[in-house]
Amino acid sequence: MTFKTSHYCNLFVAAMSTAIFIAHAGSGSKTEAFCKEILSWQKPIYTFDSDYNKNLVEMGARPVNMDNVSLWANLFAANNK
Repeated sequence: MTFKTSHYCNLFVAAMSTAIFIAHAGSGSKTEAFCKEILSWQKPIYTFDSDYNKNLVEMGARPVNMDNVSLWANLFAANNK
């Protein structure tokens, strides 16, 4: 699979999703650029609340901390049945 086909695959999956969870995206990375594109669609992106993901939160990703990640996952699953 080439970068181009994997990128289009990721875009397709993101388009079909209600929300996206990104564990980490380094500043200036392809993953960060992907997140910017998804956020421009007004789709929510969630990420771990960490200094490592400060760039994502500043772009508009919603932070999830380790204390409430299981609660968040249950609420998200209940809303997508």
